[in-house]
Amino acid sequence: MKRFRVSIRALSILATIAMVVLVLPLILTAFYNRPILDDLVQPYPAAAAYRQTGSIIQAFGAAIGETVRIWHAYSGIFSSMFVSVFAPFIVNYTYSFIHPILLTIFTIIAVYQAAKCLHLVNKEIPTAYLWLITMVVSIMLLTTMPSVYEGFYWYSAAMNYTFFFMFSLLLFSCLIKSIHDQPQKHGRRIWSHIIYCVCFFILGGANWMTSTYSIVVYGFLAIWILLRNKPKTYLLPMLFLVMGYLLAIAAPGNTARQAVVGERLPLIETFLTSFRYAFTYCARNWQYYLISLLLVPVFFHLKRFIPKLPKYLLLTPLCSICILAAAYFPLVYSAYSITDRHVNIIFFLFSILLVINEAVLVFWIAEFIPKLLPKKDDCFFPGVLLAVAVVTLSMLGFYRTSISLSPLDVNCNYAPALATIHLVKGYSKNYAGSYDHLVHKLQTTEEDVMIVDTFMSSPLFGTPDLQLDPASWINEGFVKFHTDKDILLTQPRNLRDRQPY
Repeated sequence: MKRFRVSIRALSILATIAMVVLVLPLILTAFYNRPILDDLVQPYPAAAAYRQTGSIIQAFGAAIGETVRIWHAYSGIFSSMFVSVFAPFIVNYTYSFIHPILLTIFTIIAVYQAAKCLHLVNKEIPTAYLWLITMVVSIMLLTTMPSVYEGFYWYSAAMNYTFFFMFSLLLFSCLIKSIHDQPQKHGRRIWSHIIYCVCFFILGGANWMTSTYSIVVYGFLAIWILLRNKPKTYLLPMLFLVMGYLLAIAAPGNTARQAVVGERLPLIETFLTSFRYAFTYCARNWQYYLISLLLVPVFFHLKRFIPKLPKYLLLTPLCSICILAAAYFPLVYSAYSITDRHVNIIFFLFSILLVINEAVLVFWIAEFIPKLLPKKDDCFFPGVLLAVAVVTLSMLGFYRTSISLSPLDVNCNYAPALATIHLVKGYSKNYAGSYDHLVHKLQTTEEDVMIVDTFMSSPLFGTPDLQLDPASWINEGFVKFHTDKDILLTQPRNLRDRQPY
């Protein structure tokens, strides 16, 4: 039976290969991505500055000015708004492939730093365990997010939400390690505190969901610092987190935005509704548990490196629900519609908390039933293949996979599969070609009015959603971003004449 066993290190290599295979279609598809909607409106001042001067520094200054203007007139979330305004494609609109690549790398780094927190429990834990956990969790986050369009390709949503979630995960992971392994040199401690204060201030000005749950997470961390007699100076970054949050709340632009959204709900009703949403999400979204189940045997193997759990870890599920409810709180309080980008944040947060709760549960069970603990760092390979096959088939079933042999055709809504299908059939290339053709016409036409008789739409990239009214912000934003000409862009009045690409 020994020859049918596989080491944790080998499994981590296989998981890395699976990660590359699944994410590569998403990355290749990104080269056909193009800016749409807010991606054309928010970065326009920076793009115009770069077009006029050719200077990134001038564009950076214009981005700061636009962020301040938005803070005064539209929204208080200043740090994530600046990231939205200072976009890579202000240099060239075809550079929309950059942020999906950076998000992928940043996700892996953030998850790995979170997994390395296990070294605080026992430094003897092999790195292969940490890397295996990192790969499985990264596959969860990148390939099963509810909306790959809003969480990965659409720059404004991806940077406002996906990026800042990963930023919070990385920041808290590094902070926890710093608290545990306090720098010995006085100068190094001072500089680490300064960096944390700046970073948490930036986090406080991120999207409302991330900043709100970050305050709750830091609140739990503050209790731990006080109870375990850790240096009280590590409470200082929390003050800067709250300061950034208050600066975002104090923005005059929030009043104008709330006037469009509607009346706020009472605080008590918001509090209870947020918890109801959190419980409902955990109960209904069973599909997000599937991939995490592959980590159960990994945690049983890992338990032999983990000492007896402190009793306060039994509160992990309760704390997790509080954190999820905190993410819902600002949306419920402002009566703001919960869109796909908001659901993505809930999903990211839920996935990380799920893995943490799963690990605590497995470690707790293993303490009561020690016979379940494996003695070596290897697994029964046929069992691994069976588990992966069951999870894969369940995932394909959920994502409505169908295969036709005559003629050969595959349909699947799972993001890597959908991206692969669109690459093979040329749908993504056609989308980019239609977009580029429209931009070329705008930049070369001598007409004052252009009627666009085709429309572009993709389940991966979304749609520019050009309107019949040439004065709509969508049409005007599209024209202004791509040309300095005064052109009215409109759709044909008979919508039945529109032919999809």
